[in-house]
Amino acid sequence: MNRLMTIISVFLGRTFHFVDGILPFRFGGADLPVDDLAAVCLLVYFGISSLIEASSGDGLKAGEEQKEVNLLLINDKI
Repeated sequence: MNRLMTIISVFLGRTFHFVDGILPFRFGGADLPVDDLAAVCLLVYFGISSLIEASSGDGLKAGEEQKEVNLLLINDKI
């Protein structure tokens, strides 16, 4: 999943960088760096989603893996 998020964020970042060079976005008298803003938004979104994914169910996953290892060790001794 993390690889997919990385590929998506790189693709979108490169696309926004390309579009920002072609179509300058102006806000007031200054150029608005849309590619940089998009990169920050994607970084925050994917970072928060990764943290939520990592914190939700780690204990259950670790417990199940420990049981599987114990069963494999017990079965190998017999």
